[in-house]
Amino acid sequence: MLEITIHCERTGRAVATAELANRRANRRRGLLGRDRLAPGSGILLQPCSSVHSFFMRFAIDVVFLDRDGRIQKIVERLPAGRLAWGGWRAWQTLELAAGASAAAELCRGDRLIW
Repeated sequence: MLEITIHCERTGRAVATAELANRRANRRRGLLGRDRLAPGSGILLQPCSSVHSFFMRFAIDVVFLDRDGRIQKIVERLPAGRLAWGGWRAWQTLELAAGASAAAELCRGDRLIW
């Protein structure tokens, strides 16, 4: 998978170095089978408006974005075995290590760029 660096346009800070999962097989696999997500890393799923954490071993932060990269919803510390939906405008999803969205000071409405 291609790796991209994602920044917050408002703060100018790097949010994560993420794997771009824009193929069906990559999206289906997501973070399954991993023991953890390293700090500063993530996965960007395109297209994707909902996720599940079934069969995962750790909590994650989930950031739902529209087509322009604007944050529609943030779900912090989604535990294993749960579902999350980003809403009607969500088109892509950034999965981060638990606590990363707060550490990056992400807010609804922020635009992420890469």
